[in-house]
Amino acid sequence: MTSSILVLAEHWEGQITEATFELLALGRELAEATG
Repeated sequence: MTSSILVLAEHWEGQITEATFELLALGRELAEATG
């Protein structure tokens, strides 16, 4: 069974916010943990 992890990017004045990078890292960890 496959699953997807979706992370929305937040931006401010044309720059991706730090929160987005943190969520990407957590999403990656979750994806690896769930296979």
